[in-house]
Amino acid sequence: MREFGPVANSKKVLAVKQVVQDTSGVIFERSIVMGRVGSLKGKVNILRPEKSEYTVWFDGKEYTNRIEINPKLKAMVVNLKSPEPEWNGEKVFTFPPGTGAYCYYSQILECAQVMNFMPKAIAAGGGAMNLHVVWEGYPYFQQQYVGIPDELFTQATFSYDGENHKGLRRFSLSISNSNQIIFYHVNKDGSLAAIFWPAQGLSIGSTGSEE
Repeated sequence: MREFGPVANSKKVLAVKQVVQDTSGVIFERSIVMGRVGSLKGKVNILRPEKSEYTVWFDGKEYTNRIEINPKLKAMVVNLKSPEPEWNGEKVFTFPPGTGAYCYYSQILECAQVMNFMPKAIAAGGGAMNLHVVWEGYPYFQQQYVGIPDELFTQATFSYDGENHKGLRRFSLSISNSNQIIFYHVNKDGSLAAIFWPAQGLSIGSTGSEE
């Protein structure tokens, strides 16, 4: 289940709520991420990661984190709460040097829309943009999904691959330093039809095949 929309009383803060569950309704993980619409050097619109909360269950035990940006430190602050001693307390992760877009994993599509990449790529028949993925589930996410770099920020490329036989527009997220590729199927009105992550056997928003 995935929901997207502006936060009440704030048109510039956009939120994505997501729940991953099996066919019987058992919830494995849930998250909410919030991004604030801003600009990069006053030129390109971006959806800056602002705060998030993520919960996952391992063997019936709850693991939670909360992440929030600290502009003064130019960092993301991660607060962990879990049954494991090493996964508790606060950790500070400074943004890597250089400039560029940073997007929560659950908000990649919305980031691309705010940056106007999607309509430009569709009009051109192809295109790619570089970004840093912010893993809102760190470090628990990396324990659940094999092959994800053990870091909060990971470089990635978001590309437009054209239309499939159903008329859906297909985008892909290639994660650097791994063999992970995530596919996004988008309706012609720009809404998300489905997400497929073949390497993890994960699909969100559809029960159809990845093809």
